[in-house]
Amino acid sequence: MSYYEYLSHSSSDHSPVCIHLQEKPDKGFSPLKFFNFWQNIIGFHNTLKESWEVQVHGNPTYQLVAKLKYLKAALKDWRKQTFDNPSCKVEHIRDEHNKAHKELSTNPSNVQLQQEELSLQDELRTWLPHEEDQWKKKSKESWMRLGDKNTKFFYSVVKTKQARNNIYHLLSEEGKKVVNWNQIKVLAPAFYEALFNQHSGMFSQKLW
Repeated sequence: MSYYEYLSHSSSDHSPVCIHLQEKPDKGFSPLKFFNFWQNIIGFHNTLKESWEVQVHGNPTYQLVAKLKYLKAALKDWRKQTFDNPSCKVEHIRDEHNKAHKELSTNPSNVQLQQEELSLQDELRTWLPHEEDQWKKKSKESWMRLGDKNTKFFYSVVKTKQARNNIYHLLSEEGKKVVNWNQIKVLAPAFYEALFNQHSGMFSQKLW
């Protein structure tokens, strides 16, 4: 993760730019994101059925929450074991297809290589819409129509939003810049906790 910062200029009419390079922080828990193309992947419906049929005892609300929690864990495991990332899957299929194509160019009469290349082409045609569907949902640009190979556009929108939504640093009460992610995770809730306590005290004084 990196970001740039414009510094103050002196006599020049150009402002120097300072580029900060940082390692991508470990933000801990990440929520499960469901994508529509999962329904077309082998094993999804079985995973859904098996996890939902687990017996849970308790009131209806507790049963629903417990089953959803179990389903989320089951879908995460299924996704990692099946494909994990559509973009990585597409890249892997392309590499295998290029390898088969090169071998076939040196041995064009090999029937097994011909069938392998055709099979990889079909697999690539299957996974390209899945990749595009994933980037579409991440970008939240629902007005674009699928099938127009807009993967690069969706990818650029997602990267722009990620850059805009990131917190690169915070200022402490002493006015010092905090860039360490672990310190940021402590500083942010502490600020709002103090703010909440301050407003709670003001509210109590008005009551009395």
